[in-house]
Amino acid sequence: MKKIYLLLLIIIAGSFQVNAQSDATKKADKLYEQLRYVDAAKAYEKLIKNGERSQHVYTNLGNSYFFNSDFKSAEQFYKRATNKNPQAETLYRYAQTLKANQKYDLSNTIMNQFAGMVPNDDRAKAFKANPNYLADITGMNPAYTAEALGLNGEASDFAAQKIGDKIYFASARNNKRANYAWNKEPYLDIYEASVDENGMPGEGKLLDGDVNTKYHEGTLDITPDGKYMFFTRVDYIDGDYEKASDGESKLNIYRAVKAGGEWRDVRTTSLESQEYGVGHPSITADGKAIFFASEAPGGQGGTDIYKASLKNGKISNPVNLGPTVNTAGDDSFPWIAEDGTLYFSSNGHLGLGGLDVFKYKDGKVSNLGSPVNSVMDDFAFTYSEETGKGFVSSNRKGGKGSDDIYAVNRIEICEVAVTVTAVDAQTNQPIPGA
Repeated sequence: MKKIYLLLLIIIAGSFQVNAQSDATKKADKLYEQLRYVDAAKAYEKLIKNGERSQHVYTNLGNSYFFNSDFKSAEQFYKRATNKNPQAETLYRYAQTLKANQKYDLSNTIMNQFAGMVPNDDRAKAFKANPNYLADITGMNPAYTAEALGLNGEASDFAAQKIGDKIYFASARNNKRANYAWNKEPYLDIYEASVDENGMPGEGKLLDGDVNTKYHEGTLDITPDGKYMFFTRVDYIDGDYEKASDGESKLNIYRAVKAGGEWRDVRTTSLESQEYGVGHPSITADGKAIFFASEAPGGQGGTDIYKASLKNGKISNPVNLGPTVNTAGDDSFPWIAEDGTLYFSSNGHLGLGGLDVFKYKDGKVSNLGSPVNSVMDDFAFTYSEETGKGFVSSNRKGGKGSDDIYAVNRIEICEVAVTVTAVDAQTNQPIPGA
């Protein structure tokens, strides 16, 4: 499921090339604007075979494959789309695609071209300031291990986190749901699974209560007292499916209350907006604050990360975390650890490809490196500093589905103090002053 963070926040900056549409492309463009990327790709491919080979067609076809993680296909069409008078955002996606295909030298060439077009873009500035960033990231000593979970299926599974004795995650495995046109997978639901003595989850089951609907539900968090759940859902409540002025239904954060062992009484929060997406809640260990992602106007770029106050199940005073964390790209999936370290995913900070996981601590953002990150999308990192265990989601090669969940374990560094005495090889007597 390509760009699941986009699917959950429906933010596609710069992807609508309406100025270049024509009567010939009208059908394909409509599919594209409806986010029906699988069908749109087929329609644009047909147009090309019939001789319709404009920059508009190549760009939208490249995007259609890019948004579904088909980087091999996206590369050839981005190459054609950027052959003459390229658009800056298309160049950036082309460079990201080349990194995913492990063509690093060419990716750097395209990034230099991107930086020349928009030198004030913070992604361009970061690239020019750190030309050896790939070597720096790949040269890092691994701090974690990452192993695929047995609960992964053929559909998309992601955003796992352990709360109490259960693991919660989002999945498209519910075949009773209708298929979502973006990628032809069922709409997402929230699942829960009990954990064994080793902390590994059993078989997942649909979350009991009123949280899941026939539309998307995804990332979540629960207050420390266990009373409230905050979760991400498309703008749908009490049977009303709301749409923004652009015709799309945005995501919002909803609140549910634990009652009789089930999650009931679903309500909107003060963050609700019909016109822009809000999602991916993460609550601090003391329950006094909540972090989330939003495409609200006035941010740094696509999606930004915010912090707000949380009291008695009510959210107030949201504040953008600013340009150190947020970029001109997409910064999302915040996770706040017990010690206050913020983990998040971004395609705006320098990374290995697609979304990478970063941490923000002591005023500095740093890449977590491999194997948490890969050349593909790596996101929804949740982690306990106390136990050294957590989860990350990724559509990297070798998985069962389009997105899979990986168990993360911290690598403990063993420090040993050694006392050494130097002796003479002939007499075996200690050497003074050695």
